[in-house]
Amino acid sequence: ERKLPVDKVKQLADGRIYTSEEAKTSGLIDGIGYLEDAIEMAKKQANLTQARVVTYSRPGEYRPTIYSLNLINIDMSDVAEPGVKFMYIWMP
Repeated sequence: ERKLPVDKVKQLADGRIYTSEEAKTSGLIDGIGYLEDAIEMAKKQANLTQARVVTYSRPGEYRPTIYSLNLINIDMSDVAEPGVKFMYIWMP
């Protein structure tokens, strides 16, 4: 549960998009990390040495990984300069 003073909430809640560092400095988030970091933290808080992550998907829905659910459909060619490509590295 996050408890911020009302005046701080009014100052922060103006529609801006925050970087992870800005959000952490402002007290909006506790930490910055990846899925593996969150799983390790959850295991530590639950006093577990091992855990199995279970994900659910609807029948017929394409979702081979936990990261592939696309809530907003954006065509990167609409926002990228010519020759610029949206790329990422996946290391299972």
